[in-house]
Amino acid sequence: MAVAHAATARLGSPRRALRITLRVIGIAAAAGAAIGVVATMLFAALGLTPRIVVSGSMEPGLPIGSVVVSERVDATAVSVGDVVTTDRFNGPGTVTHRVVDVSPGGGQTVLTLKGDANGGVDREPYEVREVGVMRLAIPYVGLPQLWAQDLLGIDPLT
Repeated sequence: MAVAHAATARLGSPRRALRITLRVIGIAAAAGAAIGVVATMLFAALGLTPRIVVSGSMEPGLPIGSVVVSERVDATAVSVGDVVTTDRFNGPGTVTHRVVDVSPGGGQTVLTLKGDANGGVDREPYEVREVGVMRLAIPYVGLPQLWAQDLLGIDPLT
């Protein structure tokens, strides 16, 4: 009781404490949004694309919620061992996996990909002209967006 009384004495009424708390949360949210806008503009100016990892297929190196920043390159520049992002062959969204084989094929490059945590390679090879090559990964930074999408019922793959 003494702790609650001391907090009330410093902040005034419980209503005032709530107003201050909500103001701090609002300022933090606005600052986070501003940082996000500036980062997006900077990435676009540099030709980079941020994506959020939504599955555990690349753990432990890229845990769920990591932000992967990739640069679009010609698929012929890709090497075995590179982590690339490309469109899924079987539905909406993208896949970010490690290249385990590169083969030329009919005007396109055929990539065999594998998630680091997966037991085998992806079911189908990817026939691509361009891919995003990972340049930077920041663990867990994208978790708040995944949580918000989950609360709103938005599928992260769309």
